[in-house]
Amino acid sequence: MLLIDGHNVIGRASGLSLSDEEGGRRELISRLAALKGHKGGEVVIVFDGNRPGSGSRGKAGAVNIRYSPSGRSADDTIISIIDESPNPRAISLVTSDNELAARAKSRGVSVTPSASFWKNLSHTPDSNHQKEEKPAPSPDDAEHWLKLFGDK
Repeated sequence: MLLIDGHNVIGRASGLSLSDEEGGRRELISRLAALKGHKGGEVVIVFDGNRPGSGSRGKAGAVNIRYSPSGRSADDTIISIIDESPNPRAISLVTSDNELAARAKSRGVSVTPSASFWKNLSHTPDSNHQKEEKPAPSPDDAEHWLKLFGDK
């Protein structure tokens, strides 16, 4: 399982900002959903607080989205997910929160810093932002195609 501390990643990702919290959430979720799959199986991203109107869970592609309940931090929700897992060693947590990282590591979870994860995510071939555009036809090609298919 890939377990992601959502707001922590947004706060450390170049190009994202917690000042545009909803935009940051959408961009992060979009990039995660664009992945073809995670070799460890499930991808879960946890954000602080219920999202108004949508409850405490959601899904975007293969990404499971959770919002911590009122009065409970995302960190505590993440630790609960780890504690409920039959195999915490199979979990990889993405966070740069030192306290959360220490709590997770004490349970056998591997931890990846948020900025490193974002950098790798931003450079994956499946990223929406890395698609190559097709080159425009040369003037000679354009003229050729216009002669063949142009107005008659």
